[in-house]
Amino acid sequence: GPSTRKEDTEPKRADETKKPIVLFVQGPPGIPERVCDCLVSAYYSEGFEFTLNIDCKRLLDNCEKEGKQVSSEILVGLLEKELLEKNGWNMFVSGFPRNWEDFETWRKVMGDKVVTGPPVTLWRQCMKDHTELLKEEKEKERQELEDRFKRRTQKTEDEFKRLYDAYNKETIPALEKLNEFCEKEMKMYPATCAISTTVPKFKMFEPHAMVSIGSQQFHNLKYFLTQAPKMAQAQIKQNEDGKQ
Repeated sequence: GPSTRKEDTEPKRADETKKPIVLFVQGPPGIPERVCDCLVSAYYSEGFEFTLNIDCKRLLDNCEKEGKQVSSEILVGLLEKELLEKNGWNMFVSGFPRNWEDFETWRKVMGDKVVTGPPVTLWRQCMKDHTELLKEEKEKERQELEDRFKRRTQKTEDEFKRLYDAYNKETIPALEKLNEFCEKEMKMYPATCAISTTVPKFKMFEPHAMVSIGSQQFHNLKYFLTQAPKMAQAQIKQNEDGKQ
């Protein structure tokens, strides 16, 4: 049969006049699944439509079922294919990055193919002082996450511990570096959406969990979403000028 050319197998951009606008959403195992749906609803009321929520955990589960080890290169390749097929829309990518290597690979592979926004970090509000009460609160939170994780996934305590430890050892440091990167190099501010029992800006109907996002963080993301299409057009024009 005819040979398959390399360009025929690479992901295609659905619309050369637009770019995907991407927000990473990351949190520990056991965070309610519909958090992104809640964020979509909140920003939709402000006039922003999110057309896609890509769940990295789903992509990872599919690969692991096939016995594949999911490297940063493989995961970013899967994301690239899905993102570019839906080119030109606002998107959430949840469960990414897992670690700093994921983000570095994202930058290398995706480059200016997309406009990447500040990360949304999902975690509970807690006190700043390292007291015994804080330790008790953190342990209570951990137990709630574990119970929700096992109830939702039917997986074991050992699996939760593996994912929870990886989140604390690899993901949190990566998110901290990503926040610094957004502030220094991208001139953007990080956005933290905290799971809380306080009165939220908007809430998600799941037992014992409401989504709360601070006013400043909400407006930071809103500002980015307002500016992102202009950033995309400027990048496209710069690339076109460079080709002439």
